[in-house]
Amino acid sequence: MKNIAIYPNPAANEVNVMLKNKSETASYSIYDRSGRIVAKGNISAEGKINVSNLANGNYILSIETKNGEKFTDKLMIKK
Repeated sequence: MKNIAIYPNPAANEVNVMLKNKSETASYSIYDRSGRIVAKGNISAEGKINVSNLANGNYILSIETKNGEKFTDKLMIKK
């Protein structure tokens, strides 16, 4: 089982993030195709990331938990 779930993907307005450890918190960064950070913040184990201000396209979502685990996945925005 993966330690993280990200859905829906593609997303329009928000992305749900579920961490396996429900008491954990994490920080996230969303990168555009040129590698620039276009959004960042902190989320809880069952948090939501607002992506409504991002344009349609492909992004990279990087999540790092407080205990140092890192997860990276592709994220598509489609409105």
